[in-house]
Amino acid sequence: MLYQLTEHGRSLCDEMGIDVGAVLRASLEHQFWAQRAAEYLESEGYEVTHEYPVPGDGIVDLLAERPGARVALEVETGKSDIEENIRKLKNAGFDRIILLATCPEAVGACQKAIAAAGSSAHTPVELLTWLDLRA
Repeated sequence: MLYQLTEHGRSLCDEMGIDVGAVLRASLEHQFWAQRAAEYLESEGYEVTHEYPVPGDGIVDLLAERPGARVALEVETGKSDIEENIRKLKNAGFDRIILLATCPEAVGACQKAIAAAGSSAHTPVELLTWLDLRA
């Protein structure tokens, strides 16, 4: 089970002088799976950077690098424009793009987006699920 402070909880902490940090840019679910994916990629020998700027306009959730490999990973909960996420990454200099679907609905949405985005010999798009990251 994951927990996150509500706005009311943040206000109370603020009144009490308790620093709870910045408001998360992404949902708690998204943050959880980004961290799990980073741990998985690090176990595979990659150096991982969170929220890496993409040339043009955007951010990729994770950049994973090791000699000879530069991989972009997007966590997909099914609530974003997945096809647009693929398009922004296809020409951004990555060797591979990985979409991490966090639930069954996201798997279907990712599969549709990958098919709609078309293939590129230069930047293959792979799909992982939350089940691939379980220990």
